[in-house]
Amino acid sequence: MKKVILFALTLLLAASTASFSTKQTAFAADTPANPIDKPGWVLTKHDEFNGTTLDTSLWVTRYLGFRTSTDRGNADYDFKDGSIVLRVTDRTPTYYSSGDPMKVSSLQTAQGDFHQGSYTKHHNEPYASKFSQKYGYFEIRAKGQADRSGHSAFWLNTDDPSIYPQSTRNTKNQLEIDVFENFRRNQYRFNLYNPMNAGIGNTNGGTYSFDFSADFHIYAMEWSPEYVKYYVDNQLVKQLDASNLVDKPMFVYLSLYVNTWGGDSSPTYPAEFTIDYFRAYQKADQVDVKQEAENLPIVLSSGVTKENWNDGASGGGWVKVLSDSTNDYAEFTANVPSPGAYQVITGYRSGSARGTAQLSINGQTHGSAIDMYGSSATYKEAQITVNFGSAGDKKFRYTVTGKNASSTDYQLGIDYIRLVKVN
Repeated sequence: MKKVILFALTLLLAASTASFSTKQTAFAADTPANPIDKPGWVLTKHDEFNGTTLDTSLWVTRYLGFRTSTDRGNADYDFKDGSIVLRVTDRTPTYYSSGDPMKVSSLQTAQGDFHQGSYTKHHNEPYASKFSQKYGYFEIRAKGQADRSGHSAFWLNTDDPSIYPQSTRNTKNQLEIDVFENFRRNQYRFNLYNPMNAGIGNTNGGTYSFDFSADFHIYAMEWSPEYVKYYVDNQLVKQLDASNLVDKPMFVYLSLYVNTWGGDSSPTYPAEFTIDYFRAYQKADQVDVKQEAENLPIVLSSGVTKENWNDGASGGGWVKVLSDSTNDYAEFTANVPSPGAYQVITGYRSGSARGTAQLSINGQTHGSAIDMYGSSATYKEAQITVNFGSAGDKKFRYTVTGKNASSTDYQLGIDYIRLVKVN
């Protein structure tokens, strides 16, 4: 049970899309948690951190793992009073083996060989995309670190490989939204970057009126095609023009750093960054959710097995279902964010050994059978419209009904299930 204490909430709003006061005034101490329901918005992903184990279907615990050895860059965390506590101690190894004193404890919703800056690649890291989203409202309730040698950050970055071509991998080519970078107990940066800073390269800093390590506060960001708005304790404090921002889905980081650019002292251990919850929303009339097959719960018919493949698929992987006859099936559990009509898009991997599959949702057949055969392996989509009377987890079953005359087998290749709200 989360324990919060409600104090009077006042704020002098320094609002301007072009400038921002270097000192804010009068935020609440220990700002209470927001209700999880947000009028006009649909919750697309969240973690309330109320349990005792990490949801590994959402979070990756290695920070940019391809840059360093596997014994470095691993998150140190535990759960306390309905929150997760990211921690760096004197025993935490430096992120790099030599030359840089930075230490880090971080969670993120994707992992792979991407990101900006000059670095030497240490090894290949398995690609994973647990959650990413284009546009929406992203929010955490958190208490920052008392340590003054580094900073904590809530930020978004894209894992789209087209943004990070090898030719520019060691240059300033990030696509990034920093909801905050908090340092020295009351200072911040709200940043917005395009690849190579093309059209956008905003670094915006200032001073909070409060010590962010003393109490919980709510930090949020609304991203639209036109703007990025920054909120502290539910008050708009900054707006930036995003009309030129590259519109790619982004994934989320929750990060704690020691011995970094934000510091002005030696480390004070343990450094701790406490997060009460993480929530992501999309506008109710703009829901577009892609759920990667390799991350979804799956049930297979008797005698059928599967393999997870990684060769250029959306999100880094796809599921090969080794079915060999009609009536074999693979059933995925996917979430429908809200009631209403959706385009249900099945992303699949065609091939010479693919069968034909009929989609049913919670036992009801929808659309025509999908012929997954292809003379060469390519990624394709099949789309139908389905009206859902309720939100929640649904059973998406792909049942083999036959095969193309040219196919050599009845296998299926499922990449993702994408749900797009029909207005």
